[in-house]
Amino acid sequence: MMRLLEDVLAEEILSGWAFC
Repeated sequence: MMRLLEDVLAEEILSGWAFC
């Protein structure tokens, strides 16, 4: 579960970076 959460967080961070 923790790994899945980290994956989602990483993807969200990456998405934010892409938007920036």
